[in-house]
Amino acid sequence: MFRSAIRDLKKLLLEYVSGLRETRRYEQFMFSQFFTSKKEFLTYKNEAMGSGLISDMDRKLRIFDDLEGRTYRSGDYRDGIIPTHDSVFLYAIIRKLKPNTVIETGVCNGYSSAVLLLALSMNKRGRLYSIDFPEHADVEYEEGTFWNGKGGDVIPEGKECGWLVPDNLKDRWELILGRSQDKLPGLLDTLDSVDVFMHDSEHSYECMWFEYNCAWEKLIKGGFLASHDISYNSSFHDFARRKDKRPFFISGNFAFLVRYLRD
Repeated sequence: MFRSAIRDLKKLLLEYVSGLRETRRYEQFMFSQFFTSKKEFLTYKNEAMGSGLISDMDRKLRIFDDLEGRTYRSGDYRDGIIPTHDSVFLYAIIRKLKPNTVIETGVCNGYSSAVLLLALSMNKRGRLYSIDFPEHADVEYEEGTFWNGKGGDVIPEGKECGWLVPDNLKDRWELILGRSQDKLPGLLDTLDSVDVFMHDSEHSYECMWFEYNCAWEKLIKGGFLASHDISYNSSFHDFARRKDKRPFFISGNFAFLVRYLRD
């Protein structure tokens, strides 16, 4: 039994080291593609971490330590946030690009929304439009209300969609409640163009494919389409092949496509 435990520990350590190497590989590639130097990226990274926003949100999310329950899909309640590593890269890219119009689908507790809004605030320009069809832990839903693969991502009792977003960052934010399939086309019709689009809502093939195609048509030349949880299905890779695009990976589960001037 002791030897088995040692083998398991060695396996975990190897996986951890492998993960670090993979992360560094992604980082090195991203530096060369989007930042003038590693120093420039680290400036943005330190800015994000030094703001106190991420640590404050992590502290608030401890509410999930005591939140017990399961959705009707038998998924244990969870916060549904994107990893800190992905958040920092997202922040750095927004700071670098200085976009005017950003759209994200999927908000839940508002972790990535807050990170995006902090970057826009530091840029002193830009607006974020967020679409979400939220699920609350204290509400009973009929089976079929949410897509089957959603799992347990919920908003705690007494909290609103995007409750992690500080009040001082909300002046650049418009939150639209509803399914992206229903709300995204109408939002895009009101905008001349979109600089950055990020998918993080329903990770079904149909929804992801729908969002990518809708958003791509409104992307400016030089803008980018990002997607989280690309491992759920092949929609992101299929879309990249259809557009003859090489994905840029922020991590193994987060990537984006750039719409170049020649497109």
